[in-house]
Amino acid sequence: MICGVVFLVLMALCYTTTTDAKHPVWSNHVESYTCAGTSVRDTMDIFDSNTIIVLVDTSECQFEGTPLYFTSLSGTCGNLAATGSSAIYNPTSNEFNVKMRLPGLTAQEILDTASQCNWILNWEGVLRE
Repeated sequence: MICGVVFLVLMALCYTTTTDAKHPVWSNHVESYTCAGTSVRDTMDIFDSNTIIVLVDTSECQFEGTPLYFTSLSGTCGNLAATGSSAIYNPTSNEFNVKMRLPGLTAQEILDTASQCNWILNWEGVLRE
């Protein structure tokens, strides 16, 4: 019960609310800048014997600081079994990378799967001002 009370207190500190009779409206009044894109197979390379790395260039977004990055992996096959697609490494205002594996496959086999299955790493950067 204490955790629930702490959560509610934190929510009250972070958010304000206005309510009409039927619809509560939550707002945190924090300005943010969002930029999103995709990275395709040609941005993927071998990292080690069973891992590939995806290098994501976000310089076109012109972030003024390091944003929070979020990713998802889409494709026609194999993407559900891939691991690591949401783990962000070395984030900066201009780039970050993601390392992925497919159980039981070598890095080259993963790259082949990425090509055959049209893998796309979807990404979004959010800079809170």
